[in-house]
Amino acid sequence: MIAHACVKKATESSQVHHNDADGLREFALCLRDCWLTLSEIDECPEMDNIPTLVKVSKRFSPKLLERWKRRVAQITNQTQRTPRF
Repeated sequence: MIAHACVKKATESSQVHHNDADGLREFALCLRDCWLTLSEIDECPEMDNIPTLVKVSKRFSPKLLERWKRRVAQITNQTQRTPRF
């Protein structure tokens, strides 16, 4: 129940635009709090899976999404693994 609520909060809010510093900060804090909560209750896989990561990425504006895609490609190429939260 707690894990589901954390993931929902991280994935179902409005889109964050690249020029919205307060929105980006709030989003980053939300993701950090979610990860810390899930870590405490041993539910990290709830955030650390491809469907959830895709939902999180949909909160990014197109410009931020392009940066995220480049970072994913970099991680995948350098480490031969899929990115984790």
